[in-house]
Amino acid sequence: LAVADGVSNSSNPRSAAEGAITSVNQWFLNSTSHDLKHLIVEAQSCVSRIESMASDPHPPATTLVVAEVTTSRVRIISVGDSRAYSLHDGNLKQITTDDTVAEDLVQQGLLSRKESTDHPMGNALTKAISSRFDLSSGIEVHEFQPSNGQVLILCSDGIYAGLNSENFKQLVSKMPEKDGARYL
Repeated sequence: LAVADGVSNSSNPRSAAEGAITSVNQWFLNSTSHDLKHLIVEAQSCVSRIESMASDPHPPATTLVVAEVTTSRVRIISVGDSRAYSLHDGNLKQITTDDTVAEDLVQQGLLSRKESTDHPMGNALTKAISSRFDLSSGIEVHEFQPSNGQVLILCSDGIYAGLNSENFKQLVSKMPEKDGARYL
């Protein structure tokens, strides 16, 4: 499962997102590596190739969140502000951490979580799939055993932005089981 969201102020954001998703699909079909960090390297390489065909000074960029789900484990990796959530027994939990200036300020204790939602740099990315960012460190893989009845939600900021956590929880709690993506 994967969601990519092209960065709007980059050149060719749609191609960047499509290239990242294509590289994810190819990685899962062909890779012998089980390290999701290698998947990120492949996505970045693909987006960099798109850049080499463009003349815009703002290279193509995209956010990306990927989940590998089996019956015995879930592994999630993300770059940017596309997120993974878990909904289980009525509890909504954000699994990934945004790669944004505002999130960095929260982690440093300089902003509260509430202040970060209205911060002028709230959407400024500190990492994205693009040649502009060094992704050799600081990329986390989240791994856990799935629980019966647990719902995994991957989404871009276009879904969660502008909603407080309670409104977002209500929205995803009403998702139909079979076609949640279309619902959102």
